[in-house]
Amino acid sequence: FFQDPLASPVDAVVFNRVLHDWGDAEVHQLLKRARECVVEGGALVVAEGVEPDENDVDSATTAMMLALMGGRRRSVDVYRRMFAEADFELTDVVRANATTLAVVVGRAIGSGRVA
Repeated sequence: FFQDPLASPVDAVVFNRVLHDWGDAEVHQLLKRARECVVEGGALVVAEGVEPDENDVDSATTAMMLALMGGRRRSVDVYRRMFAEADFELTDVVRANATTLAVVVGRAIGSGRVA
């Protein structure tokens, strides 16, 4: 996914429990690659465990992801920043009841082309 050609143009890209496995640099690359494919106004949909806020203490699962792969759960604020850096506007967060699982939705803005 990091180097293979992606279908383009598309109306949406979905990451379902993928981004937590990767560090911030790799997630940034994945989001930029997604933006290159999504038409302006199209959607980015991310289903992940989401931390309540950036200052919360990492859970054991998050610590294990960091130790093994450099990944982590991110807060909505972190996703908002990362979406913006990749030319997506975070538009909605739908949380599953009594879990950290959430669907984070963004809308493609700008040209989306990597400079």
